[in-house]
Amino acid sequence: MKDKHKGMISCLCQLNNGYILSGGADKIVGKTRIRDKNIIVWRKNENNSFEYSQTLKNHKANATSLIQLRDGTFASSSADHTIIIWKEIKNENNNFIEYEMAYTVADYPHGIYKLIQLEDNRLCGTSSNNQIIFWRNRSEFY
Repeated sequence: MKDKHKGMISCLCQLNNGYILSGGADKIVGKTRIRDKNIIVWRKNENNSFEYSQTLKNHKANATSLIQLRDGTFASSSADHTIIIWKEIKNENNNFIEYEMAYTVADYPHGIYKLIQLEDNRLCGTSSNNQIIFWRNRSEFY
């Protein structure tokens, strides 16, 4: 798999459709900070290996967690204090799946790290402030 990240890869998730997501984080090389806050989408090709599909660029800091949600969307958290829900969109130019930002769940005062979805569909995450945070799903939005 050819790497599209400029920094380091901070998190991974495989979606139910077989696609892989990788989240980027900054890295230091010598005295230079290489910034990478993108999420890269990888799809399986006809040779059964993965190839680049798309770059998602809505976070302002390191991606910290990626999870598939039960409704088929996926969530990403970031050190930028947000959780973004991403939805699948139809691309009529080819047969590949693409994603776009559906909405931002939270603007929490601290970085949001490891995410899970609870049995009652709430999101639960850890924060850079040594807390565990819960978000309720209200009318399909958290």
